[in-house]
Amino acid sequence: MPSTPQILSWIALFLMPAVSDVAIADEQSHEPNMVGAVVQYGPAYLGSDRSTPSIIPVLSLTKESLFLRTTEGMLETGISKPINDTLSYGAQLAYEDGRTQNGFSNGLKFLSINPSMSYGAFLQYEDNIGPMPVDVIVRYRKDIDTSRGSQIDFRIFAGIYGGEHEKLNLGIFAQRTLADQRAMETYYGLKDRFSHRFGHVSYHPDQGVLNSEVGLWGAYMLCPKTYLVGYAEKIFLGNEASNSPITRSSNINYISFGLAFEF
Repeated sequence: MPSTPQILSWIALFLMPAVSDVAIADEQSHEPNMVGAVVQYGPAYLGSDRSTPSIIPVLSLTKESLFLRTTEGMLETGISKPINDTLSYGAQLAYEDGRTQNGFSNGLKFLSINPSMSYGAFLQYEDNIGPMPVDVIVRYRKDIDTSRGSQIDFRIFAGIYGGEHEKLNLGIFAQRTLADQRAMETYYGLKDRFSHRFGHVSYHPDQGVLNSEVGLWGAYMLCPKTYLVGYAEKIFLGNEASNSPITRSSNINYISFGLAFEF
């Protein structure tokens, strides 16, 4: 959601579909087109002990069944088709974050990873429980580089305060990401040849929970169609990632603030 810092990815849940229609319980809300950016401050990668600021885009663009968005935790584009009033499915192409050398101590700089892309499919549920909007998505993504494996996201968002005519809207979100062995090895493994060269113990993680996250999202209307947006997020690494010699800190926090414009 990815980090990361997740340049463009997990990228963060900045704006949910219905910033201006969040409390409409008896009709399908319309997702506004929005663009913007936030400054995010957090670890250089999930597990780094070095924090750094990053500029992250805010995107929620739809045209018929096509979308380009960061609203579901990462930068993705694709096609969505409804099954009924609350359930939809689709396919997506997503940006997968890498790791730069700036996040590592001197002995681990060789573990940088280039950004990549993934493809996959999702199933999404959107409805209101009373006045509270709820958005649940299950997403499968496979890296175009097959050696980097695949991941599955389970994500939920719930609006907890606000409405169509409210200046302030708040929501909470949570996500759990599972990774196969190839994906876990890509981000948290340490190969034998590198461990011998740099004096670290080799590490070969198994498949399992990559990370879990919880967060609070908010948007404040400064003037019509202009919003101050932000979120605070806490991420917990799974056991396989936490035990990696690459992991320097399991206390992972992100905070972001910026502007978004509706059109």
